[in-house]
Amino acid sequence: MKRQRGVALIVALGIAMVFLAIAVVILDLASGNSKNVGNAYQKQQYYNVAEAGIDRGLADMDSILPSPGTSAFLSATPAPPPSPPSADQTALPNMPNVAYHYSYWYNASGSPTSTPEPLPAKFVGATPPAVMVPANGAVIRSYTTVGLRDVGVEAIVSRASSSGANCALCAGNNVTVSGATNRASALSQCHDPSGNVVKVCWDPTPPSPAPTPTSVPIAAGGIYQVSGACTAPCAYGDASHTPNPIQTGVLTSQQSGFLASQGSLDQLADAAMWQSLAATSANVHYQNCSSTCSSIISPPSAGQITFLNGNLSMSRGSTSYSGVVIVNGCVSVSGQATYSGIGTSAETIALGTDAACGGYAISVQGNLAWNGGTADAANGSVSISGSGNQPSLFYGGVIAAYNIDIAGNGIYAIETNLKSQVFNFGNFAIDSFAQY
Repeated sequence: MKRQRGVALIVALGIAMVFLAIAVVILDLASGNSKNVGNAYQKQQYYNVAEAGIDRGLADMDSILPSPGTSAFLSATPAPPPSPPSADQTALPNMPNVAYHYSYWYNASGSPTSTPEPLPAKFVGATPPAVMVPANGAVIRSYTTVGLRDVGVEAIVSRASSSGANCALCAGNNVTVSGATNRASALSQCHDPSGNVVKVCWDPTPPSPAPTPTSVPIAAGGIYQVSGACTAPCAYGDASHTPNPIQTGVLTSQQSGFLASQGSLDQLADAAMWQSLAATSANVHYQNCSSTCSSIISPPSAGQITFLNGNLSMSRGSTSYSGVVIVNGCVSVSGQATYSGIGTSAETIALGTDAACGGYAISVQGNLAWNGGTADAANGSVSISGSGNQPSLFYGGVIAAYNIDIAGNGIYAIETNLKSQVFNFGNFAIDSFAQY
C-alpha cells in the first residue's frame, strides 16, 4: 500500500509539472501576443502621425491655389515646400512625444518626371530608386522622428488636368477612323501633299491669317486604324510625313500628359463640393439634372466652371460657352443641335463611363454639331459621326480615357488654337499611397 501511495504521488507530481509547463507556455504566448498587439497598435499610431504630414502637405499645396474665376485658376502652381524641409512639425495631441517631418516635390513639367525616393533607403536599407511623378503632380513624404519604431508614408498627388499640347486626338486606347470624305474642300489644310482630300485635318475654315498646313498629331495607348473608304492618307500625316506625328502604344506614364488621374476625377465628381462653391462664388455654376439636361442654363465664360449633376443631351437649339463645363454623367449632341466652344479655354469634361452611357461617354452625331472646344471623356470613349454636308462634322479637339471612333462621311477638323490648351485646376487629390 505504501508503495502504491508513493507511485500515485509521483504520478500526481508529474501531472502537476505538465500542467505547470503548459501554464507557463500559455502565459508566455499571451505575453508575446499582448506585446505584439501593443507594438502593432503603437506602430499604427505612428503611421497615423506620419499620415498627418500627408494632410499637411496637401493643405500647404492647396493654400495658394486661386479660386474659380481668377485669371490663374486653370494654370496655377502650388505653394513651395516647407522651409527648412528638415524641421520637425508639432506633435499631434494624442501622440505628444512623436513629431513628424514632411516635405514634397512638385513636378512643374508637362511630362512625367522622376525624382529620387529616399524613404526605402531610410527604412528598408535598399538602394534609393526613383519615383515617377505625373505631369503637374507631386510626391509628398512624411515620417516620424521619435527615433524608435519610426515609420514613413508617401503619396503621389495630382489635380484635375487635361492637355492637348502634344496631341489633337488623344486616346488612352485606340483611335479608329472610317468612312469617306464626300466634301471636296478646296482649302489646303484638308489636302495631303499630293492634293488628296483627307478626313482628319487642321482648320478647314481657319481664322486669318490661315495656319500653315501641319500634320495632325495623334496619340493612342493602343493602335491607330483606318478602314472603309478612308484609306491612308486618311489623316494629314499618317504614313506621309517624316517624322510621323502619329504615336501608338503610348505608355500609361506618358498618358498622364493628357489624361487626369482617377483620384482627381473622383474629386471632380463631388457634386456637393461644386454646389457649395456655387453658393459662394459667382464664377461657379451648379445645375441639377435629376434625369437629363437638354441645355445649359448658365454657360461658363472663360475662367468659369459650370457643373451639371447628371447627363447632358442636346438634340436641338444652340449653346455657346468659353469656360469649362463638367458633366457628372454622359454627353450627347445630335440632330439639329449646335454646341459651340469659343476660344482656347472652352472644354467639356464628361465623367460618365461607357457602360453607364450605353456605349460612349461622349457621342456627337450630325453636321457641325460640335463647333469648337475640346471634348474630354475623362472616364470613357468618344464617338463622332455624321454626313459632312457642312464644312466639317466636328470642329475642336478630343481627349478620351479609352477609345476615339470617327465614322461617317464628313471631315473631322482640329481646332488649331486648342493645341496650346493645358488645364490644371481644383485641389490636389491622392492617386497612390505607400507605407514603410
